Amino acid sequence: MADRGGELLAGHDQAAVAGEADHLAVGHPDLGADRRRQAEAHRAEAAGVDPAPRLLEDRWDDGTADDLINRMLEVDVGTYLPDDLLVKVDIASMAYSLEARSPLLDHRLLEFAWRLPLGMKLRGGKGKWILKNLLSRYIPQSLIERPKMGFGLPIDHWLRGPLRDWAESLLGERRLRDDGFFRVDAVRTRWKEHLSGRGEWQQYVWTVLMFQAWLDARRRDGTQSVSETLPDAAAPVVSAR
Repeated sequence: MADRGGELLAGHDQAAVAGEADHLAVGHPDLGADRRRQAEAHRAEAAGVDPAPRLLEDRWDDGTADDLINRMLEVDVGTYLPDDLLVKVDIASMAYSLEARSPLLDHRLLEFAWRLPLGMKLRGGKGKWILKNLLSRYIPQSLIERPKMGFGLPIDHWLRGPLRDWAESLLGERRLRDDGFFRVDAVRTRWKEHLSGRGEWQQYVWTVLMFQAWLDARRRDGTQSVSETLPDAAAPVVSAR
């Protein structure tokens, strides 16, 4: 099982939307400070401080690239790749005794990718240019250009199917009105549009559901009242757009 590595070749949307930059050959970033950053993050979390902004700023400041897009790729490789993508792959694969490998992260390939001019990674607003160009010699173009299929969960289908009754119990009009944390009309409108297929509001609806489920858990727990948990200015937080 193999996965990950597209970050080296401008495989994520943020690189493409930034536009084409000058063709620059850059050295690979120094990743030796990661352990120090991780220790600092643990200390910040223990102190109740969100470490994410500082970690990203440090990674950006330590970058070696002279242009915006390659600097973004450096940040991705130093943060998003090891702290999110590889973690999910490792957890999911080891849970089923699978030994996952990431061949694109071979250190020789990684060093080669960092030396490539940007135009061989990103061209015409599309990333992974050199990799796709190579693959086109061996497999059909339709397989190369098809949409990315990641690890996203089919929440949109679940909410219309097996989770519909559970969601409705948490998003009922009376329940929302009694709780008083959300604008009832906005939530109900998006929920109905999602169920009917007129909208794809699963991310918005799921956020409200997680809050409502958390609210239920706090009430069942009984160790701390909800009013003590939430800030004083907790006003309705979902509005119609």
